[in-house]
Amino acid sequence: MKKVLKKVMALALAAVLTIGTAVTSTAAAPSPTTGKKPVNQIADTDSKGNNTKSPVYTVRTYDTGRARIIGAATIKENVTVPNYVKVNGVKYRVTSIGAKSLKNWKSVKKITLSKNIKTVHNQSFKSCKSLKTIVVKNTKNIWFSPDTFKGSNTKKMTVKFSKKMSKKTYAKMQKRLRKIGFKGKITRG
Repeated sequence: MKKVLKKVMALALAAVLTIGTAVTSTAAAPSPTTGKKPVNQIADTDSKGNNTKSPVYTVRTYDTGRARIIGAATIKENVTVPNYVKVNGVKYRVTSIGAKSLKNWKSVKKITLSKNIKTVHNQSFKSCKSLKTIVVKNTKNIWFSPDTFKGSNTKKMTVKFSKKMSKKTYAKMQKRLRKIGFKGKITRG
């Protein structure tokens, strides 16, 4: 009798776990991506749900809930790269600026990188002739590729890191920017 009761309880528990897993997996938010393959999308809105008139970002979204800016068009002089973008109603955290994605922003004078940005890829700021200031809100290490500023006159630029960034991290960031050939002013605060 005990053996039969144990088998019935085990089957009942397995059924509950199977049904519970199925319900949980169908309740997850849909993603416009399929599998681990990235999908290029145009961001519908900014992180606050507002329509993005300028700049308009093209992003690559990933199943991990993150996005990379891979293209952008703007007519503004001061631009803030958002913390989040919405694509097809799904919110993604913007963690990187893709290669050549912000190139030729000839009228942009100031770019603010959100606190989520961890990577700035090759030639992101290529030929940004009017760019004078880059504000970095992230307080941790950011990886700048060796060709981030290729085609731009960095002697007239200033990179401002968050005043909340530790002195040790700030020193690493200064060293990294100098190593990749940035000749402008680097400040914190």
